[in-house]
Amino acid sequence: MEDSPAFFLPTARHRYTRAQKIAMVEESVKPGVSIASVARAHGINAILGR
Repeated sequence: MEDSPAFFLPTARHRYTRAQKIAMVEESVKPGVSIASVARAHGINAILGR
């Protein structure tokens, strides 16, 4: 399908360092913080974090 809109093109995956992953987990376990809000803040789909 050559006439496909550009928004269907795959995007490059972001690679997170170990330190970034640890920081995100530490952020998500703080009282009153939701996993979804941490995921959104880092541009991650919250479903991937489950």
